[in-house]
Amino acid sequence: MLLFRQTNDKQQQRSQAARVSRHLALLHAHGLIAHVSRSYRLQVTPKGRRILGMINQQRLATERRALPIPEFRNPKLAKSEPTTANGNEWEGR
Repeated sequence: MLLFRQTNDKQQQRSQAARVSRHLALLHAHGLIAHVSRSYRLQVTPKGRRILGMINQQRLATERRALPIPEFRNPKLAKSEPTTANGNEWEGR
């Protein structure tokens, strides 16, 4: 997945790299990612997993609300029509 469109402009490439570095530093400052010792890798922390999971759930819920939900009718759960003329289904029992 690309964050930015590819470009040959050196100034724009440096700007994009700096932007990614700032975002990673911000995530690290908030404790959402941590550096793996003796490597250039970063790892999501347990706090980061919890928060990113909540963000993802919220995003999915928002997408679901934006889409129309088809109505589902289960015939077994549908209310039955009253059995008597005046509408009281218990009258005949």
